[in-house]
Amino acid sequence: MNGGVSSIDYPGGSRPWFPTSFLVLFFLAIGMPSAEAHRTDEYLQATLIDIEPRFIRLDVSLTPGIETYSTIGPLLDRDHDGALSPAEAAAYAELVRRDLKLSLDGQPLELELQGHQFSILTELRDGTGSIHLELKAQLKGGGSGDHHLSFENHHLPPISVYLVNAVVPDSPEIQMGQQLRSTNQNECRISYRQTYQQIHRRQAFEWTGPLILASVVAILAGCVLWRRARRKLSQ
Repeated sequence: MNGGVSSIDYPGGSRPWFPTSFLVLFFLAIGMPSAEAHRTDEYLQATLIDIEPRFIRLDVSLTPGIETYSTIGPLLDRDHDGALSPAEAAAYAELVRRDLKLSLDGQPLELELQGHQFSILTELRDGTGSIHLELKAQLKGGGSGDHHLSFENHHLPPISVYLVNAVVPDSPEIQMGQQLRSTNQNECRISYRQTYQQIHRRQAFEWTGPLILASVVAILAGCVLWRRARRKLSQ
């Protein structure tokens, strides 16, 4: 992994939900410090939360400052060979996943890692690289009504600063409410309401009725033409 190519692992060929550049621009747009402007002695961890009717998705961007690499480096390069192997990247992504907590209405949710992207070690060591994780939690309960989502990030608190924000849902079924964050933003409580949007579907006869009628007409027309042909042959 020498050179300028990032290490990317997205199972099944899936693509990132939000590219890191979009994440930086998003936090700039809402007036928060970007990953490119954070202090060199801080590990910036920015999380976007997407709430959908059947799942919740997290997009986590981690950007180490130069002075934090002495703590993060040994967790990344476990064999100390100066390169980040796919196994080492997967191990660190799992370490971060275990430090993230998500619950809905007081019930813990299981976060599954969907994919990860790592800059090369030299960029991470120089403070110019970042780590991108995509996680998802399937919702088995929930349903219509008011809900309260809780998120916590407990990854390396002594050296970290945190940012968290929920994005506007794509689904019209989700109506966002209040977002409450802890002082250092490693915890967030989000209220939202889920409504059932009934999709209008035509009844079966509305689709099959015209089709049956057209078929009957075609059959009758065929019979008429067949009888005319027989009459001409018999004359």
